[in-house]
Amino acid sequence: MAGCLLLVISCLWSFFPSLSCGFVDWDDPKYLFDNYNIQELSPSSIYAIFTSFFNSNYHPLTTLSFAIDVRCFGWEPFFFHFQSMIWHVGGVLGVFFLVWLLEKNLPMAFFTALLWGIHPLRVESVTWISERKDVMFGFFYIFSMIAYAGYQNHGSFIRLAGSFLLFSMALCSKSQAVTLPIILIGMDWLKQRLNQKAVLEKIPFFLLSLVFGILALKSQNVHAGMGIYTSDLKYHAFIGFHSFQFYCWKTVFPFDLSPVYLHPLDGWSGLSWPFFTGPFFLLFLGYVTLRFSRGSRLYGFGMLLFLTNILPVAQFISIGRCFAADRYTYIPGVGLTIFFSKWWVEIVSSWAKRFPSINVNIVWTIPLVIAAFFFQATHARCWIWKDSISLWSDAILSNPAHPMPLSNRAFAFFKEGNDEEALVDAGNALRLDPDCGPSFNLRGIVKLRQGNPKEALEEFLKAIKKNSTESAYYLNAGIAENALKNPQSAAIFFEKALSMDPRSKGALNTRAIFLMERGDLEGSLRDVTLAIQLFPKIPILYKTRAKIYEKMGRTREAAADLEELETIVR
Repeated sequence: MAGCLLLVISCLWSFFPSLSCGFVDWDDPKYLFDNYNIQELSPSSIYAIFTSFFNSNYHPLTTLSFAIDVRCFGWEPFFFHFQSMIWHVGGVLGVFFLVWLLEKNLPMAFFTALLWGIHPLRVESVTWISERKDVMFGFFYIFSMIAYAGYQNHGSFIRLAGSFLLFSMALCSKSQAVTLPIILIGMDWLKQRLNQKAVLEKIPFFLLSLVFGILALKSQNVHAGMGIYTSDLKYHAFIGFHSFQFYCWKTVFPFDLSPVYLHPLDGWSGLSWPFFTGPFFLLFLGYVTLRFSRGSRLYGFGMLLFLTNILPVAQFISIGRCFAADRYTYIPGVGLTIFFSKWWVEIVSSWAKRFPSINVNIVWTIPLVIAAFFFQATHARCWIWKDSISLWSDAILSNPAHPMPLSNRAFAFFKEGNDEEALVDAGNALRLDPDCGPSFNLRGIVKLRQGNPKEALEEFLKAIKKNSTESAYYLNAGIAENALKNPQSAAIFFEKALSMDPRSKGALNTRAIFLMERGDLEGSLRDVTLAIQLFPKIPILYKTRAKIYEKMGRTREAAADLEELETIVR
């Protein structure tokens, strides 16, 4: 109980700064503000959450947790961060009990949970609201293993069923949990009970993994905005092998961490020598694991937990611009920490035999020193996620030759009203990459706000030329055309934007205002009403519809919308 209390206090204090952080302009708008399924908590919205994909993912329990936040606390980021922190603390306690069940060594269980729980690599999963799926799936994943360990010890079918139920909840939080059946077989090997019966009882687990694996692939196909980085298979192979040594290195030496680890712009020629040593490192890792496993199978189990969970995210097929991410180490980090903790336990045992006059408790001060360093690094790194400007400023430091962090910080500066800094960052991003569509778009928005729609339209058209699949570029071009008194061209751009993203509240509201100004009140009312149905808690939509009702002479409906507007704002 004392160990549990110390773990809870250590984790809460390590991640305490995250409670002062806000939302960031990196997936948070998509998962939260643009997610029409979490705007309300009702039977119909819950049904929609469990029967639909969102942003190329299927994680209904995670989405449901966001809906509960919105329903209970509104859009206050403190409570979003607090719930994520509580899930993580629960996962840390789960690691403590899991290692205790596997090894029956209290100091090892405590330090494994502590060092994993407050490691700087955990910051991204805990502090980034959009990554709540990590802490939720990790919680259910770990407790499914605990339930299975109970089944191994007592043979109770209820515990096996509990493990299966927790596994299904892990899958509903993040599809990465599909690896669990292999880990359960690893637990059978660890307990020396790997036989035909042990394999057959995993069939339901593997079938469920298959179902959710298919759902994950289907959800990726639904979303067209994510693409393979390059078709060069050799490049992908080296990136994939490098992932294993990259995550091992960052676990042992958590320095120079970054929100994004971006592919070099010049491909092969931009790869440094560590990218080519991955296959040799993996062979070395296998040799060390086999040698250590002769003394204790726990080494092999820890490495299995690491390798099996890193493999799906090892970027052998690189999706997007990043070749690695801190959040990918959430469950794999448990395996590596078990490996190192077991190694340290054997060192302590060896020293106790060789130097009986030395108090072995002194030797445990070294993990405490490491924990103190992790605490300080984690506590400081939480502040990186305070807002979008601090987040992308940190990313720029780690990726000075890439336009993406600069372009994203430019948008953050724009939202803060700092047009000058926004234009500087956008210009620097374009110097690094002349095809950076988001920077053209940002410069157009700034010029539009400065009252220069003609130059703004030129920037939007450049953005469309670089990336013709982004609906926001067409929407902004329509706004510029409307400002230039070209309603026909504006209508074409609005229609294009909505054909690409028919649920865009911004596009629906903008076209509603445009149609209202053109005198098409019925069409205007239709657009804004659809937007309100999708996003019932957005104040600006009620303001727009109230104006339309006033023009239509429907004063009672206008007054009702204004009253609803005041209720939402309050």
